Amino acid sequence: MRQLERERTVAEVNFLKAQVNPHFFFNTLNVLYALVLRKSDDAAELVLRLSGLMRYVLDKTQAEYVDLTTEIAELENYLRIEKQRFTDRLDLSFQYSGDIDAKQVIPLILLPFVENAFKHGMDKGPTWIVIQLKVTGRSLYYRVENSKPVSRKATESGIGLPNLHRRLALAYPGRSEIQIKELPDVFEAWLKIEL
Repeated sequence: MRQLERERTVAEVNFLKAQVNPHFFFNTLNVLYALVLRKSDDAAELVLRLSGLMRYVLDKTQAEYVDLTTEIAELENYLRIEKQRFTDRLDLSFQYSGDIDAKQVIPLILLPFVENAFKHGMDKGPTWIVIQLKVTGRSLYYRVENSKPVSRKATESGIGLPNLHRRLALAYPGRSEIQIKELPDVFEAWLKIEL
């Protein structure tokens, strides 16, 4: 019975990972599309950055866990892409602290919050996103806040966050917590994991 349960869990994890890849690719292709429409000279650099991210998604995410430092580096690469896209109207802050070395997490655990911040927070005017990650002992705390356009409400139509909820439940049973809040002018999401 334990073996069957383990096989079922592995199959579900693999299915969830398979959903993440196309979801991520579609989102990043939208970024490239926007730059190409503007006939931006930065499109070539963006393609190079996207190829690095896609390589990470295809190669590294097949592993059950990845180094937290690698996950942070790929998040920073994604942020460079988005900053390139919204240079004139984005105030972006990303800070991390604590003992991140020798820590491992499930792949693509940080990106869904940031993707949502760009999806729900970007408007025609100036916007801001604040990302904080802290590791204390065996606890990882991750928080993403972003400005909320007055006319926009959060939607739960995507697969990113529901997929993340399930992946966390399987990888960190009883050791993870997500909260998402919609305030009048701010979206706030935070994650805590006992590694």
